[in-house]
Amino acid sequence: MKHISKPISILFSLLALVVLIIGLGLISGTLPSLGQWFFSASPLAPPSLPTALQEGQMSPLGTPVPLPEKPQSTATSIPSATPTVPPPPGWPTGVPWPPQVTPEPPKPTPTRPPSLAPVGSPPDDQQSLYYVADNAGYSELHAVGMDEQGKQQSEFDVAVNLPYENALVGLHPSPDGKYLAMEFCLGPQDNLLLVMERISGQIWCPLGKQERCLGGFWDWTRDNQLLFRPTAGNQLEGVIPGGALLVDINTGQHSQLDLPTSPDQVYSYAHNISLSPDDTRIAYAVTYAEDHKEISEIWTMRIGSENKQLVYKVEGVIHALSWSPAGEQLIYSYQPGSMPSANDPSELWMLNSDGTGARFVANNYGECCPVWSPDGSYIAFVRVDDLSLFLGDWRGPGTNVYVVDTITGGITRLSAFEGRSNTHTTWSPDGKFVAFVSTIIMGEPEMYSPGVVYVEVWVASVDGSQLYRVSETGRWNSALAWLPPSSSWKEEER
Repeated sequence: MKHISKPISILFSLLALVVLIIGLGLISGTLPSLGQWFFSASPLAPPSLPTALQEGQMSPLGTPVPLPEKPQSTATSIPSATPTVPPPPGWPTGVPWPPQVTPEPPKPTPTRPPSLAPVGSPPDDQQSLYYVADNAGYSELHAVGMDEQGKQQSEFDVAVNLPYENALVGLHPSPDGKYLAMEFCLGPQDNLLLVMERISGQIWCPLGKQERCLGGFWDWTRDNQLLFRPTAGNQLEGVIPGGALLVDINTGQHSQLDLPTSPDQVYSYAHNISLSPDDTRIAYAVTYAEDHKEISEIWTMRIGSENKQLVYKVEGVIHALSWSPAGEQLIYSYQPGSMPSANDPSELWMLNSDGTGARFVANNYGECCPVWSPDGSYIAFVRVDDLSLFLGDWRGPGTNVYVVDTITGGITRLSAFEGRSNTHTTWSPDGKFVAFVSTIIMGEPEMYSPGVVYVEVWVASVDGSQLYRVSETGRWNSALAWLPPSSSWKEEER
C-alpha cells in the first residue's frame, strides 16, 4: 500500500500543477497559446484560428499587432427582373435576341479652318465685288478689290458673323454703296432680310426686332430707305403678307403701301414690285385665273396716293418686273400661253412705263431677274442654250450670260460655257463689266441642294472681248454685289 500511494500522490500533484497553470492562463489571456501548444502534436488537433485583436489592444508581450485587412466583398448584385420577350416570327436561328445595340462613338467637334483670305477690306479707292465664299464647308463674306479695268487686285474676308451663313442668297447694295441688304432663304417659302453697314460690318434687322424681319427685298430708295416684302410669318400688327413696307433702316419706322389685297385682306395680290428711280411711283404685277386662263396685269401707283393705273394686260404669267434707271421703260419676264407650265422657259420683254411700245427682246430666257446697267443702256440676262438640259429651274445647267442693247436690240453673248449654270448677274458701278456666278454641277441633286458643285465667280466686259475668272471659292446659290469705291461716298459726307 505504501508503494502504491506514492505514485498516486505524485499524479495528484501533477494534476494540481496543471490546474494552477490553466487558472493562471485564464487570468492572463495566454490560454489559447497554451492550448495550441498543448494539442499541436496531436493528429486530431483542430486548425489554429487567427486571433483578432481589437483596435488599440496589445499583445501579451506588449508588442503592437496590426489589424488584419478586411477581406474584399465577393457579393454580387442581383440583376433586376427583365421580362423575356420572344423573338419575332422568322427571326434567324443563331442570331442573338434581343439584338445588341452598339452605341455610336462621340462625334468630334469640327474645327473651322483658317480663312482663305486675310481679314480686311479693299482700299478706299477700289471697287468692291462682294460674294459668298466657301471655306471648307463654312460660308464667308469676301470682298474682292477691283480696278477700273475690272481686274482683281486683292481679296479679303470681311469677317462678319453671318447668321444662317449657309442660307445667304441675295446681296442688294444701297444706291450710295453704304449698306447691303442681305437676303437669307430659310426654307422654300421662308425668307429673312437683314441690313449690313459696309464699313463697320454691323448687321441688324431693319424693323428693329430680329423676329420681325421675316420677309424679302423689293428695292432701295435714293435716301437708303428699304422697300421690304413681309411674309406670312411676320408678326407686325396690321401688316399684310406679300405687300410692301417702306422702312427707315435706322429707326425701324415703316409705312405700308396701299396695294391690292385679297377680299379678306389675308394677303397681297401684288408681286414683282419695283420702285421708279425718282422714288415717286412703283410698278407691280398681278396674276389671276379667268375662264381657265392665266391673266397678268402691270400696274403703276404713286407712293402716298391711292391713284393706281392699269398700263398693260396679257395672257400668260409675268415673273419679274423692273423699272429702268431712266424711269421711262419697264422690263419683265413672261411665260406666254393660257396655262403655261413651270418647266417652260420664259421670254424677255420691254415696254414703256405708260404701257405702250411692248416689244420682244429674247427667248429661252432662264433667270428670274434681268438686271439693268447703271445708265440703262443695257440689260444683262441669262439664256438657256440647251433646252434638253433645262429642268424648269434657271439654276440648271446649259445657261449662259448675255446683254442686250436697249436702243438697238442687239444681243451680245458674254460667256460660252457648256453644261454650266450661270446666274446672279451684277453690273460694275461704271457699267463696263458684268460679274456672275458660274457653277459646275456633279452627281445627282439632293433635297434643296444640287449635289456636288464647283462654284466660280467670273467677270466679262460688256462688249464680250474679255472673260476671266475672279475666284474659284464661291458657294452654290451664292450672291453678288459690285459696289463703288468707299472714297466716293465718304467725300460726299464731308
